[in-house]
Amino acid sequence: MRKFLFLFFFFILSCAKTQNYREELKIWLGGDINDLIREWGNPSYEYAVQQKNKIYTWFWIGKKLITKQNYEESIKKFSFNDSSKNWCRTSFVTDPNGKILNFTFDGTYCRTNRKK
Repeated sequence: MRKFLFLFFFFILSCAKTQNYREELKIWLGGDINDLIREWGNPSYEYAVQQKNKIYTWFWIGKKLITKQNYEESIKKFSFNDSSKNWCRTSFVTDPNGKILNFTFDGTYCRTNRKK
């Protein structure tokens, strides 16, 4: 019974943190990507997609933001199925003018107020 209660509360807490993170990201919709970069630091990866839109991705392992120089190597070495590692990958899609259109995130450690 204790194990069930622990798992239940862990699940509820995780869902609440995910929802808080989603709400934090929603604030950026319609904003300028340069403002986000000033707030979060340089993205780990960026690339152009159809219609000249761009995707900017920030990738953290624990509290460490992976830099552009280390992104591809880190992704190759990293196991997304390893539940013992805390990680978060957050991406924003922008239009050609840098306006933020959408976002996605995944990971075991996507939280608000992340300390760098």
